[in-house]
Amino acid sequence: MSKMSKNLARLSDIARVQLNLEMAKMAEIQRREDAQRAKITEHDQEDARIRGVVTSDDVDLTMLAAMPEWTRMRAGQKADAQRSLAEIAAQRETQMRATRKAFGKKDALEKLTAHSKETPRSQEG
Repeated sequence: MSKMSKNLARLSDIARVQLNLEMAKMAEIQRREDAQRAKITEHDQEDARIRGVVTSDDVDLTMLAAMPEWTRMRAGQKADAQRSLAEIAAQRETQMRATRKAFGKKDALEKLTAHSKETPRSQEG
C-alpha cells in the first residue's frame, strides 16, 4: 500500500468517526424534538379535558372564575413550548448541514482510497 493510500485510509477513518459523531448529535436533537412535541400534545390533551369539565353541568363557579387566568397561563406555556420547538428545529437544520458535510467528506475519502488502491502509482514519495 502506497504512502498516499495509507494517508487516505487514515483520513477516511477520521471522516467516518466524524460522521458518527454528527449522527449522534442529530439523534440527540431528534430525541429532544420528540420530547417537546410529546409535551405539546400532552398540554393540548389536558387543555381539552379541562375544557370538557368546564362545559359540563356540574361545574364549580370558582373554577369558572379561575378560567381566564388559567387560560392565559396555559397560552404562555404553549407559546414557550412552541418557541422551544422552533429553536430545536433550527438546531436540527444546522446539524443536518454538518451531518451532510461529514457524510460528503467520508464518501469522497472512501472513493479516493478505493481509487488509489486500484491505480498503482509508478513513483511513490
